[in-house]
Amino acid sequence: MMVRNWDKIPGGYVTTIDPAALPEVLRIYNDFCGCGSNGLFGRYSEIFNQIFYVAKFDREVVGYSTYYVKPSLTLGGFRKCAVLYSMAVDKEHRRQGIGRHLLTVSLREMQLNGIYEVALYVSKKNVPALSLYTKLGFAVVGELQDICKEGESCYKMRLGLPTALT
Repeated sequence: MMVRNWDKIPGGYVTTIDPAALPEVLRIYNDFCGCGSNGLFGRYSEIFNQIFYVAKFDREVVGYSTYYVKPSLTLGGFRKCAVLYSMAVDKEHRRQGIGRHLLTVSLREMQLNGIYEVALYVSKKNVPALSLYTKLGFAVVGELQDICKEGESCYKMRLGLPTALT
């Protein structure tokens, strides 16, 4: 598997998910997307638990970000690429830098573990997320329909990670 022997870094109030945190993460996920279906999302928390991050204040989950890692064949050979599958912050805790901290910690850890690029898909309507991703160096590389939500346009964004930690 692509995340075996995953090196961790201290992240302050950001850590990887544990089974006890899943109900709160699912609540935030459902509040954010209105999906109601937790099957695949819950399964991701088991399979990709090394790269499923949660932010906690006073033992309360206030946000999460989860990725999956996939191989990518380049001219330089085989490389690992990560995709931000989902990220959300609890409504009561937004605009406090939690999303930025979740991304910063997880991106540094991706870099430490040899991920060369991170991709994500974000709704064109999600202005706060677009602003955050742009500030962190993500660039729009395409526009797609029906990826984020049926009938909705979204951007595909990418961030190349340097090979050495800065």
